[in-house]
Amino acid sequence: MTEAEYKPPGTKFLRTDVRYMSRADLFVSSRQFLLVGVLGLVLTATAGLLAVAEPRQEAPNFYALVAMFLLFILSGMGLAGALYLFVRACVRGASYDPREVWLADQLGVDSQADRGADR
Repeated sequence: MTEAEYKPPGTKFLRTDVRYMSRADLFVSSRQFLLVGVLGLVLTATAGLLAVAEPRQEAPNFYALVAMFLLFILSGMGLAGALYLFVRACVRGASYDPREVWLADQLGVDSQADRGADR
Protein backbone atom coordinates (compact mmCIF):
# COMPACT_ATOMS: atom_id res chain seq x y z
CA MET A 1 0.00 0.00 0.00
CA THR A 2 1.51 3.30 -1.03
CA GLU A 3 0.86 6.78 0.19
CA ALA A 4 -0.91 7.57 -3.08
CA GLU A 5 -3.50 4.86 -2.33
CA TYR A 6 -4.42 6.36 1.04
CA LYS A 7 -7.92 7.79 0.95
CA PRO A 8 -9.01 9.61 4.11
CA PRO A 9 -12.37 8.34 5.33
CA GLY A 10 -13.92 11.78 5.10
CA THR A 11 -16.51 13.13 7.45
CA LYS A 12 -19.00 10.43 8.24
CA PHE A 13 -21.63 10.61 10.92
CA LEU A 14 -20.62 9.06 14.27
CA ARG A 15 -17.13 7.86 13.35
CA THR A 16 -15.41 5.65 15.90
CA ASP A 17 -12.18 4.65 14.14
CA VAL A 18 -10.20 6.70 16.65
CA ARG A 19 -6.80 5.41 15.55
CA TYR A 20 -7.20 6.95 12.09
CA MET A 21 -8.83 10.23 13.15
CA SER A 22 -7.14 13.58 13.41
CA ARG A 23 -7.70 15.86 16.36
CA ALA A 24 -10.30 17.90 14.45
CA ASP A 25 -12.13 14.70 13.41
CA LEU A 26 -12.26 13.61 17.04
CA PHE A 27 -13.83 16.90 18.12
CA VAL A 28 -16.40 16.71 15.30
CA SER A 29 -17.34 13.14 16.15
CA SER A 30 -17.51 14.00 19.86
CA ARG A 31 -19.95 16.81 19.08
CA GLN A 32 -22.06 14.44 16.97
CA PHE A 33 -22.19 11.84 19.76
CA LEU A 34 -23.14 14.58 22.22
CA LEU A 35 -25.97 15.65 19.93
CA VAL A 36 -27.24 12.06 19.72
CA GLY A 37 -27.02 11.70 23.51
CA VAL A 38 -28.97 14.89 24.18
CA LEU A 39 -31.56 13.96 21.56
CA GLY A 40 -31.88 10.58 23.26
CA LEU A 41 -32.44 12.25 26.63
CA VAL A 42 -35.20 14.42 25.13
CA LEU A 43 -36.85 11.33 23.66
CA THR A 44 -36.44 9.53 27.00
CA ALA A 45 -38.21 12.36 28.82
CA THR A 46 -40.96 12.33 26.19
CA ALA A 47 -41.46 8.59 26.58
CA GLY A 48 -41.52 8.99 30.37
CA LEU A 49 -44.19 11.66 30.15
CA LEU A 50 -46.23 9.49 27.80
CA ALA A 51 -45.93 6.60 30.24
CA VAL A 52 -47.53 8.50 33.11
CA ALA A 53 -49.62 11.12 31.29
CA GLU A 54 -52.79 9.03 31.00
CA PRO A 55 -54.81 9.89 34.12
CA ARG A 56 -57.44 7.20 33.54
CA GLN A 57 -55.03 4.28 33.92
CA GLU A 58 -54.08 2.78 37.25
CA ALA A 59 -50.52 1.92 36.23
CA PRO A 60 -48.10 3.53 33.77
CA ASN A 61 -48.09 2.32 30.18
CA PHE A 62 -45.76 -0.69 30.04
CA TYR A 63 -44.64 -0.16 26.44
CA ALA A 64 -43.80 3.49 27.05
CA LEU A 65 -41.72 2.46 30.07
CA VAL A 66 -39.83 -0.10 27.96
CA ALA A 67 -39.22 2.55 25.30
CA MET A 68 -38.03 4.96 27.99
CA PHE A 69 -35.58 2.39 29.35
CA LEU A 70 -34.15 1.58 25.91
CA LEU A 71 -33.83 5.25 24.99
CA PHE A 72 -32.11 5.94 28.30
CA ILE A 73 -29.53 3.21 27.62
CA LEU A 74 -28.91 4.47 24.06
CA SER A 75 -28.59 8.10 25.15
CA GLY A 76 -26.16 7.06 27.87
CA MET A 77 -24.07 5.28 25.26
CA GLY A 78 -24.07 8.43 23.12
CA LEU A 79 -22.98 10.61 26.02
CA ALA A 80 -20.27 8.14 27.05
CA GLY A 81 -19.00 8.03 23.45
CA ALA A 82 -18.91 11.83 23.34
CA LEU A 83 -16.91 11.98 26.55
CA TYR A 84 -14.47 9.31 25.33
CA LEU A 85 -13.86 11.03 21.99
CA PHE A 86 -13.48 14.43 23.67
CA VAL A 87 -10.85 13.08 26.07
CA ARG A 88 -9.01 11.38 23.20
CA ALA A 89 -9.06 14.64 21.22
CA CYS A 90 -7.66 16.60 24.16
CA VAL A 91 -4.90 14.06 24.76
CA ARG A 92 -3.94 13.60 21.10
CA GLY A 93 -0.81 15.50 20.11
CA ALA A 94 -0.88 18.10 17.37
CA SER A 95 1.84 16.23 15.46
CA TYR A 96 -0.18 12.99 15.22
CA ASP A 97 -0.63 12.02 11.57
CA PRO A 98 -3.39 9.45 10.96
CA ARG A 99 -2.09 8.86 7.43
CA GLU A 100 1.26 7.59 8.72
CA VAL A 101 -0.47 5.30 11.21
CA TRP A 102 -2.75 3.93 8.47
CA LEU A 103 0.18 3.31 6.13
CA ALA A 104 2.14 1.55 8.88
CA ASP A 105 -0.87 -0.63 9.63
CA GLN A 106 -1.32 -1.47 5.95
CA LEU A 107 2.35 -2.43 5.64
CA GLY A 108 1.97 -4.65 8.71
CA VAL A 109 -1.10 -6.36 7.22
CA ASP A 110 0.69 -6.86 3.91
CA SER A 111 3.74 -8.37 5.62
CA GLN A 112 1.52 -10.71 7.66
CA ALA A 113 -0.22 -11.81 4.48
CA ASP A 114 3.15 -12.46 2.85
CA ARG A 115 4.33 -14.55 5.81
CA GLY A 116 1.09 -16.52 5.76
CA ALA A 117 1.55 -17.33 2.10
CA ASP A 118 5.04 -18.75 2.78
CA ARG A 119 3.73 -21.46 5.11
